[in-house]
Amino acid sequence: MTDPKTENTLDLFGQPASAPKNATPALGANREREAALVAAYIEACHDGKTLDDLPYTDEFERLCARIEPFFAANPALMAPRERRHEILRLLQNMRKASKLPTRKAVSEMEARPAAGLDAPPHAASGTMPIRVTEQEESLVRDLIAKHTGLEGRTGVGKRDRLPYSPEFDALRDEFVRTSGRDISDHDLWRLIAKLAK
Repeated sequence: MTDPKTENTLDLFGQPASAPKNATPALGANREREAALVAAYIEACHDGKTLDDLPYTDEFERLCARIEPFFAANPALMAPRERRHEILRLLQNMRKASKLPTRKAVSEMEARPAAGLDAPPHAASGTMPIRVTEQEESLVRDLIAKHTGLEGRTGVGKRDRLPYSPEFDALRDEFVRTSGRDISDHDLWRLIAKLAK
């Protein structure tokens, strides 16, 4: 989405998507947004999950619902799937900037529900890895290259952009069609994340 007054690209929360080089540190609403994202992340991951474990899970859906007030002022900003993609990208960027607590730090914290919300029941810690053949792994690597437009390690390195995107949907559909194996969005994402390490 772009701001018609300035022609700048806006993120999920109506903030400039990329700050100018001489921008000052985030103030006010940005700090509140980051604090809400961190709190929701801690609650979603307190049982041992990592950020890579979250896409396509109930925990991620609850995380998104928890931070809904930050974009409720402009509900037409993005479709729900686009919001999930943007929320995940914001969390990934915060992780890269060391603004998210580590897995160890999260496991040592006590998750606290948002004011006025009941604490959701949490699943068992982490997720079980999906079992795949070497041919299926090779197929996924090829599909990542095809659907990201990038080859080899570079394509796999761009995997963070895939969840909740049309490219992910196309990749999943082609994997199912080619392999003959049905796979959940979460399991396919975990396979992609595993191959990228």
